This record gives sequence, structure tokens and C-alpha cells, in this order.
Amino acid sequence: MSYRVTASDWPGLSKLRLRAVACTMQIALPPRMMPIAMKFDLLITNACIATPDGQVVGTVAVSDGRIAAILTSGPLPEASRTIDAAGRYLLPGVVDVHVHFREPGQEYKATYRSESTAAAVGGTTTVCDMPNNGDRAIVNVGRLRDKAAVAAESSYVDFGLYAYLCSDDEATLQGLVDAGVMGFKWDMSLAGTEVAPGVRLPLPEDALPYFQAAAAVGAIVGIHAEHRPMILERTSLLKAAGRTDVAAHLDARPVDAEVIALRQALELCKKSRARMHIHHLSSGAGLALIRDAKESGLPVTAETIPPFLFLDERDYDRLGTVMKIHPAVKHVADRDALWQGLRDGAIDCIATDHAPHTRDEKLQGVWEANPGAIGVQTSLPLMLNAVRNGLLDLTRCVEVMTSAPACIYGMYPRKGAIAVGSDADLVLVDLDNKFTISNREIHTPNHLTPFDGVEVYGVPMVTIIRGQVVAEDGKTVGPPRGIQVRPGSTQP
Repeated sequence: MSYRVTASDWPGLSKLRLRAVACTMQIALPPRMMPIAMKFDLLITNACIATPDGQVVGTVAVSDGRIAAILTSGPLPEASRTIDAAGRYLLPGVVDVHVHFREPGQEYKATYRSESTAAAVGGTTTVCDMPNNGDRAIVNVGRLRDKAAVAAESSYVDFGLYAYLCSDDEATLQGLVDAGVMGFKWDMSLAGTEVAPGVRLPLPEDALPYFQAAAAVGAIVGIHAEHRPMILERTSLLKAAGRTDVAAHLDARPVDAEVIALRQALELCKKSRARMHIHHLSSGAGLALIRDAKESGLPVTAETIPPFLFLDERDYDRLGTVMKIHPAVKHVADRDALWQGLRDGAIDCIATDHAPHTRDEKLQGVWEANPGAIGVQTSLPLMLNAVRNGLLDLTRCVEVMTSAPACIYGMYPRKGAIAVGSDADLVLVDLDNKFTISNREIHTPNHLTPFDGVEVYGVPMVTIIRGQVVAEDGKTVGPPRGIQVRPGSTQP
């Protein structure tokens, strides 16, 4: 039999509160099996299984890389391996739809092996990797395939790949869709500039045909919403005024820079009806625009990232350029608004914008330091600690980190679900074990997390991808096993 998820089915998908996105996927489910009549590959027993539907104590049985049964009573069947969860929480593996793993093209910063190690250790099982790979930026099918081949050799986690929105030709975009691209990135802070030799991103006034082409091939457009002209003008003025304090970064990239860009992008969405996903939403004013867009029926979703939820303007002096990212970390009121949007569904999911640079690139002056913070190893513990502190309930936390991002990008229910037929992507966590995030334990080469020294509850103990244990007790296990995922397909 088969199970098909479409936009019209969403009201029946429990607490999945995604709005106005044409999310379609078909996945073949095996017939329900009599679990005690066969031997499984893996059992996770005595687990508190947490999903967006709630929690149940039971056993997850895995066969051929997929979840074959969820048992809540009766004798346990045989299995090649059994993991006793001892009452701890078993979650779907985290789906992070916004990372920068750098390889190929910028291996001096990081590699697929290093960054996927950090992801697996942190409980992330699927990532979607952005196209900015220096001179090897993903702007055509050949580069997409080359990057997929590199990742397949050394990634511990499954991966999807983006391309830049740098063509308004439907055939060109269709070729990338056929090659498995997850979506097309339009970085408005780079609008009009070259993202690869001879290849430019469109300016807002020229972008409508690009959006229309994306809509025609059914692809989602991912938006980095910052108004480039405002940023350039303010940066020039601040430099001329002699500002060198790290907080000048926020003054150069204020709330208005996000708001202006969002208005432009939403107008393009309205005219083209292209599906649009807002990356790293950073402000309360921006969130208000997203709320209005959803209420008007635009096919828009949005993510935010941990730095915007756990840091604010008061942290610039303390952390320096380690917390320099684009968009800039903003004000306390923005942080509070984003938490509210996360709770009430206006913000659909959590991602990390994991962006490694070398220590030398990060630890420079405010204008010279490269923007970007690492996050795949710490996002789940930070969010689980927020659950413990009452900022979010566990079911909503699981939703925004697993099922919601998977649905937005056409991977649900293969990814982001603990359900019969879904990939056995799982993470076992200990919500009662406190630990301190430490630069020394970070697997990304620069070892510079903005959350160094933060105490959290929510240790990822075991990470499982398609039925195979890939990380345990802070270390990877076995060889890399990651494969490419594609939207709307059950096959890698």
C-alpha cells in the first residue's frame, strides 16, 4: 500500500501546522508485519517515543533501514541488535534544512567528514547544504552532481543540496530539479553580485521571471532577506565614523534591512505564486510580515536559528566576532517575539545556518571577520534545554526540528517521522543528564561555538541513520553512510 501526503491532507496530520505549502510526497509502506514472527535488524526497547503527536512508551523495530513496527505491549521479537533506552526519550533524527558544509571548494574551512561528524554527534540525521562553495558554487547540474559525489564519500548523515537561483530558464531549473536539487537559494544581501565566475544573482527588480520559472518547475525558493543597498550605505557610514566595536555589526544590518527585503520577496511570491521559504528569520517586525503573508494565503514558510533565540545585542561585547552572523543577532524584543512565533506556529521550523570558517577568519576585527557561526552539534541540546526551561513543549520542539522541515522540503514522511515505513533516523537523548557545551568537544575544525560554557540538559546519546548507529557517546561509529535525499521521492 502507499501513503500520500498533500497540502489538503495537512489538517489530519496531527499538529503539523504548516500553512500554504504544496508539500507532496509518496512513500511505499511495507505491509504491517506480525513483529514476533520475524527477526529484526534492530530494536530500541523501553523508550519514551516522542513525536509531534505526543509520547508513548514502547519499542521501535527496524528492518532494512526503515521502521518496521512500533510495539507498546507483548513479548519482544528477536533482533540482531537491541538497544535498551532505559526510559529515555527516542526522537526522530533532526532535519536541518540550512547548513554550509563548505566542501568541495572550501575544504580549508571544513569538510563533509568534519561537519557531518558534528551533525551526527548532535543528533542531526539529515542536512540540506547551501550552494555557496566559493568558485565551485552550485549553479548548474554538473556542479550539483560533483558535490553529491563528494558528500556521498564522506558524510555521516544524509544530505540534500541547494542550487543558486541564477537562471530564469525553465529548462535549466528543470534540469537541476531532475538532478535532485532541494530548492533554489536567493541571497538578497548578494543580489546583483557574482556568486560564481560569470554568474550573478538577480536584483529584486529583475527577479520576477526567476520566481516564475521556479514556480513552473514546482521548486521552492529559499530567501536570505536583507536589503543590500541599506547594508552597504550603513556600513560605509559606520566605517567613516570610526566604529570598530562588534556591536557596529548590528547597526550595519538593522531590523529595517530584513523588513525591506522581506517586503520585496513577498511581493515576488504574490506575483509568481512560487513557494518561498524564509531562512534565518531574525526580527519581530519580520515575523509580523510573515504572519500577514500566511493569513493572506501566500505559500510562505519560515525558519529561525538558535543564535536568534538564545543570544541578543547584549552578547556582542562578551562573544565578539564569534557571534557575527548574517543577518545580525538583534534585540531582546526580537528574541522574545521569535520564541512566541515558534510556539504559535508562525515560525515553522528550526535550522542552524551552520557556517564554519577558520579561527583566523572569525577572530578578526568587526569589519574583517567572516560572518557565520557553527551549530549542528549544539542545536538539539539547546532546544531540549529550552523545553526543560518551559520555553517550548516537547511535542512542538520535535515538530519544528524534524517533521516540519521535512514536510516543507518534500521529505516527509520518509524523514522526520517515527512511523512504520519511515527511514529509521532516530536519536536517543537523556533529558536528565546535564552537560556543558565546550569548544574542546566541538568537531568542527575551528572549535568556536557561541555557546561555549553553556550548561544544558538533553545529551544525544545514540544517533541512528536508516537503522545504522552512526554516533554514540559523542563519537562517530563505523564508516560514513550518508546518501543524497531528494524532495518528493522515496529513492535516494
